[in-house]
Amino acid sequence: MGSTGYGLLSAAHGAGSMLGTLIIATAAQRILRPGVLMLTAAVCMGLALMMFSRSPGMGFSRSRCLALTGFCSTFYLTHVTTIIQQKVPDHLRGRVLSLYSLCWNLLPLGGLLGRRPAAAVDARFAVLVGGALLASRRQRAPAADLSRLRSLGSIPF
Repeated sequence: MGSTGYGLLSAAHGAGSMLGTLIIATAAQRILRPGVLMLTAAVCMGLALMMFSRSPGMGFSRSRCLALTGFCSTFYLTHVTTIIQQKVPDHLRGRVLSLYSLCWNLLPLGGLLGRRPAAAVDARFAVLVGGALLASRRQRAPAADLSRLRSLGSIPF
């Protein structure tokens, strides 16, 4: 694959991310059920990661799996941040966003701790299981977070 192949894979992910950002920026006000769409994007991202782990070659990986992963990932993350900005009361927004950022900024620590177990298994299996865990985690976490936010005020979804 080499550096050219890696660059093409990164570019496909970036192109999907850019498309996801542009769509959420133009259609955010017209989304009727943002919670359902957010969860759908999270599940699709997990499924796209699983497809990427099982893809036979670079053409399939680049054109479909990584572009779809980038699209769903950016769509989900932008949508979550938008919902937090809109729904959390002003006096709590800084605290909620700092906790949300802390969760994402601690991901490299988990990678550091998981390097030895990951080295013991096949890389494709690790990506497949990671995608499945990510999809299942994202299905459960927003519901728990929304129940906490609902106690602060009304949320329409």
